[in-house]
Amino acid sequence: MKVTVICFGPLRDYLPDAAEDGRASIELPSGADVEALVVALQMPYRRVYALLVNGQQAAGSTALHDGDQITLMPPFSGGAGRSRSQ
Repeated sequence: MKVTVICFGPLRDYLPDAAEDGRASIELPSGADVEALVVALQMPYRRVYALLVNGQQAAGSTALHDGDQITLMPPFSGGAGRSRSQ
């Protein structure tokens, strides 16, 4: 099956060379789950803070289907510091 994976921040480094704008098509065996995708990308699972499958929050054990879109996000920081009025 073929899925689309979208990665943000440093997780983009694990995408294949053919990836564009943090997005790549990945071939996986039928019955694969999100964790299998992360392994296929040789990405340390601990680096994934949040993940979505077709826009819905998911877990590593979430089964994938042909055509699914998986979004992988690292931990985010920021927002502290200057207030908007400054």
